[in-house]
Amino acid sequence: MNSSEPEIILERRYGRNALGCGMVLIIIVFFVCMAIDPSIFFELLIFFGILFVLALLSFLSISSGKNNIILTVNGLSFREGVWFKRRQMEISWSDIGEVKFVKKISRSDSGVESEYFQLHLKEKNPNEGVKLHRIEYCGGFGRQVINSATTFTAERAVELIEKLRDAGSEKGRIQILRDNKRGKNPEEVRK
Repeated sequence: MNSSEPEIILERRYGRNALGCGMVLIIIVFFVCMAIDPSIFFELLIFFGILFVLALLSFLSISSGKNNIILTVNGLSFREGVWFKRRQMEISWSDIGEVKFVKKISRSDSGVESEYFQLHLKEKNPNEGVKLHRIEYCGGFGRQVINSATTFTAERAVELIEKLRDAGSEKGRIQILRDNKRGKNPEEVRK
């Protein structure tokens, strides 16, 4: 890809920021507990150390550029799979079929609900028929355009992918990427 051609990179900035704040909170709570009862230093160190390492590993995973969704003139690039079975995928616009987003709701035993979105993308492959790809998008706040304060909700991302897929030429895709370089402002997303 030519460096002068536009691209849109969507990252999980809110998740990364929340985990960063969580790691700071773990450290603060550790020192508060130490001030209350210093006799259980090693137990506190083990407990909060494990929490911190888990948060740090999650933070590093989310912060990795490999988890970004990249929309270019030539196609769509993303990471598919879960945990250690993730692999980088790149699909050209001509191979993309139906695109939709799915809202998933998970409930804990205590009744707390959390929602997240997946993009479902059908790839047309002459040898294998149609292959379904599931892209973990994120929670209700959407993904943020890298180096920008703008946000793309899952619905807006699907609309953009469909526009790029249906564009007739490379010039058309360049214009669509330039016109859509900015997503919705965070205030619009919360409405």
